[in-house]
Amino acid sequence: LLVAYIGLIEQKERADLERAMGATGFAAGQFSPAIYERFIKLIAQQEAFNTSFITFAPEQFSDHYRGITGRPEWAAIDTYRAQVTGTSGSLTGITTTAPEWFMAITKKIDLLKSLEDDVAKSLRTKASLAAENARTWLYAQLLIATLLISASITLGYLIAKSIRRPLEDLHKKLDPLFAEQFDTEIPYLDFGSIVGRFANALESFRAQGAERRRLELEAEAQRAQIEQSEKVYKQAEIDRLRARESREAAERQHQAHLVEGLTASNTLFEKNIGRVLNELNKYADTLLRAADDNTRCSHS
Repeated sequence: LLVAYIGLIEQKERADLERAMGATGFAAGQFSPAIYERFIKLIAQQEAFNTSFITFAPEQFSDHYRGITGRPEWAAIDTYRAQVTGTSGSLTGITTTAPEWFMAITKKIDLLKSLEDDVAKSLRTKASLAAENARTWLYAQLLIATLLISASITLGYLIAKSIRRPLEDLHKKLDPLFAEQFDTEIPYLDFGSIVGRFANALESFRAQGAERRRLELEAEAQRAQIEQSEKVYKQAEIDRLRARESREAAERQHQAHLVEGLTASNTLFEKNIGRVLNELNKYADTLLRAADDNTRCSHS
């Protein structure tokens, strides 16, 4: 079950990375060669860990896994993947957006997380039972040793104490590990007994969990970077629209000034023309009166 659990965790972490790679590609409108290659490798790795989980998981969990792979949320990711692989990452003719991809694959990851929680709960139960069984076995051995060899009471007590204390110390490490405190230090790794095997199993679990946490942080950082890029793009678009509106307003103001200047020029021209026509009319009237006077003088 532990091997299956590790395979499930690895698959979910690759799905997290696939989510980040896909969001980057769909946001850019195409997958760069490096991101496309990484995207394809992540899909292949998930298939491998899928096989590992199905192989080693008990029937109840393998049936659960097959159930979630048949859900529409799972099939939707296959459709988006086909869009990427079908265009070799160019996304020609594809209208899928980064938020659509991100929302769809998050639903898939949530399904894996629910299965992971069930397997982890079973592991915790088995680990607690194993620790309890180990304690029970220890007490039984001490009782038998006490009944059979009374002379070995002191030696048996010392041996029991030397085993019980490490087991109890290791048992105390379970709660921090299940609380995802993966910086917890595991002691007794160099012991050659069951203590050493138990300690090394816990250390393997701790290392896998630490790696999963690291991948989650990387994925979160990539998501934050994508969100920041979108904010920068939106702000640049807003600034561009504001600049265009400012230019258009300045152009309208300039045209208004031109119209105002032309109107003033026309008004001045009309006034000047009117003044000249009045002078010409007065001059014409003077000539007509002079002509009439000459005519009367001639008749006289």
